[in-house]
Amino acid sequence: MYRDSITSKNEIKKVIEVSISDISEKDFNPRKSGLLQENVEKLIKAEEFPPIHLGYLDDELIVVDGYHRLSATQRLGKDKIQAFITRFDSEAELKKQAFLSNVNHGIKLSELDIALNIYEFYILERKEDPTTTIAKVISDYNIPIRRGRQLFFWTVLNRVILENNCSEITELSKCEEYVKIISNRKEKYDSLSLVLKDEIRRFYNKYNHLVILELRQAVNLFLEGKDYLEEKMKKEEEKKIELEALKENLKEIAEKTFESPGEVYFENDKKEEEKEYIGTSMTIDLETGEVKEVKKITELTPVKDELMPQKQNNSLGVSNTLNKIGEDIMTIRRLQTLKRITFTEDDYLTLNSLMDRIEDIKSDIDTSGFFKHNEV
Repeated sequence: MYRDSITSKNEIKKVIEVSISDISEKDFNPRKSGLLQENVEKLIKAEEFPPIHLGYLDDELIVVDGYHRLSATQRLGKDKIQAFITRFDSEAELKKQAFLSNVNHGIKLSELDIALNIYEFYILERKEDPTTTIAKVISDYNIPIRRGRQLFFWTVLNRVILENNCSEITELSKCEEYVKIISNRKEKYDSLSLVLKDEIRRFYNKYNHLVILELRQAVNLFLEGKDYLEEKMKKEEEKKIELEALKENLKEIAEKTFESPGEVYFENDKKEEEKEYIGTSMTIDLETGEVKEVKKITELTPVKDELMPQKQNNSLGVSNTLNKIGEDIMTIRRLQTLKRITFTEDDYLTLNSLMDRIEDIKSDIDTSGFFKHNEV
């Protein structure tokens, strides 16, 4: 009936009136969530709009582009619609044109629509050519390869494996990591085994909370037959053992460095109430084991609370203070001898200036321990 009205390639569109009753009810609309009612209402108010595109396939007229316009025409009570018709040789070809007609113009398809369509196209084309690749399908449908692969993998994970048709597309990069498991097992995306689906579901429920880098590690370990959490616990235990061994070695260093090192205190250790005490304080890099600082502590000194006003402590006395300074200088000399520290010219000048200042102070103190002058 409509064969003579078909528009051939490179021809000017032959627009005719088509009875709505002659149009097939087959739905090849690429919008998987259905019509946008807001758009239908706008078309109803306009009353006039461009002709729709119908495809002629197996003696049927099937809507290629214009589902909203067709719905608006029906709502207006009309029984005919303006349309042009083109011939198609296969369902896949018609679906492809319907997709291309909506993907980049008018009210564009959502990412969910694009994702689900790419997967359907892949399945259809694999039936005709089993060697069809995902990349070829994506490029044929004018989608950027990178984005298209991510959306395809999202569909495989959420729709095929998790059976989740949620409308929000999130964490696309994570989906690529799960697909590595499928690739490793050499299974086809359109015919995944129930065993593999179940494995991925369990893995997903256990590890999907991880950030992408951690998830990547978890997937790689899974492919090696290992569990991410178990391996993480092993490493933490090994690190703890190595740290304890390191601390023992550092205690030996402290004993060789000082005649009476007292208790060795590691500043990296976390305590509920940290206090300095008589002994040896060491700062180490827990990652490399490198000793950052070694110092001798000869007085009990609580850690200062920067939020509280500090009280001056005058109970030490001048003699004790000078003795402490002397011991610190001896500590510096020992560390220099062990080649744990190096002196610059400025360091020598500073140390000499300090020694001169100590001699000045000592000369101003009489035998009773009181200052001879009012100022030091």
